[in-house]
Amino acid sequence: MIALTEPLFQDLDLASRFFIDYFSRRVCPLIVWRDTVDNKYRGIIPLIASSPAVTSAILAVASVHFTHGLTGIPILSLRSKTAIASASGGEMPMLLSNSADAYLSKSTLFNHYLRSKTDCLKHLAAALEDEDKSQCHSTLVTIVLLTILEACESGAGSWTIHLEGAKRLLTDRARTQSQPWHIDSPGVVNDVSVFQTFGSSITRPGLLSSSFSTHIIQSVRNDSLGVSLVGCPSSIQSAVEFFSSQRRLDTGETEPPIDVIGLHESLLHIQGFDVDAWAAAVSLNNVDKDTLVDLQHIGTIWKLSAEIYASRIFANVTRDPAMPMPSVDDLVAEYPLPELEDVDLIKCVTWPTFIAGAACSKLEHREWALGACERIWKVSLSANAKSAALVLMNLWKKQDLRNVQSSAGMETQHGEDTDWLSELSSLEDAWLFL
Repeated sequence: MIALTEPLFQDLDLASRFFIDYFSRRVCPLIVWRDTVDNKYRGIIPLIASSPAVTSAILAVASVHFTHGLTGIPILSLRSKTAIASASGGEMPMLLSNSADAYLSKSTLFNHYLRSKTDCLKHLAAALEDEDKSQCHSTLVTIVLLTILEACESGAGSWTIHLEGAKRLLTDRARTQSQPWHIDSPGVVNDVSVFQTFGSSITRPGLLSSSFSTHIIQSVRNDSLGVSLVGCPSSIQSAVEFFSSQRRLDTGETEPPIDVIGLHESLLHIQGFDVDAWAAAVSLNNVDKDTLVDLQHIGTIWKLSAEIYASRIFANVTRDPAMPMPSVDDLVAEYPLPELEDVDLIKCVTWPTFIAGAACSKLEHREWALGACERIWKVSLSANAKSAALVLMNLWKKQDLRNVQSSAGMETQHGEDTDWLSELSSLEDAWLFL
């Protein structure tokens, strides 16, 4: 727990101190695959001494998460004081002391969040206009926190704008300075690549620009421990990014030809990925047997979901309707509900759960996907899990309606045989399901 009497907090009011402490205790463990003493997001807290943008970003993320836990409702559903009061009336418990100033009315939580987010955007805009500040570690951290905020709010919104801004900063720094970002921003650059990979994987092609330049990707790979903030093996993430890039080419919006041979090799790599060997290599310096088991479990989930995603793209690219699709059964079996109680695992599987739900062909799998999304929401308090369930239900509704409208004698498609990925491309919003 942070000592709230430290000089670091001397200029902050009691509510801000509470939310920074809450960020350290409750939020930081949920935005990495496993919490440790060197959690990179807890390590950015000292930046509040010099960066009002980082301070406001932390306050915004913490207040959203706290409000979700207090009301049980995504914050964007709380559009007015009346809505907040009806969700959970009364006053919050005293936050930090017996001072009257330590009370924060539930009806003001939404305004506190809006103020923090507005202040953050204002400070970030000012930093980006300053040539020196725009290249600072704190500026990149602020943008990453804003992306996390958008995911926690709903998973839609302006996260694409924040991500594009982060990528421009990385590219400009790589072009103008000899010291790469990952030297003074350990782990943060890798997280930007995670947002890029899995964000672009299901958004409308062309909505996001292409991924980072080759040398930035290489620095990220060299700096990575082989496991991302959501527990995905780095080589599986790289394969998903490659398939996502070829999906963009498949739209006909760009000139380079699709690399069918490369796609086939990448698909074989995913299928042959040795999860046990990867888990053992990652945990060489960790004697905790539970960590090894968890790595094997989470690695298998990401491998199977990546294979489902990659196979769908490969079938689309090769125009091979007879290509067999991987079954969702194996993926579902990796985390049965409601028995699943592993918080470290369930908080990391929004994307695999969404992929399983989108590709499934059985009613029981639909029910399972909705149950898994609800479980993720209760554990993480990140509203993108709620949004994932809503998008899946909309997707299923379209599939069912199309099948009902199919004329007699026409062959219909079901589940794994349906081109669900192309249907996702028609979604109005861009979704970040992490």
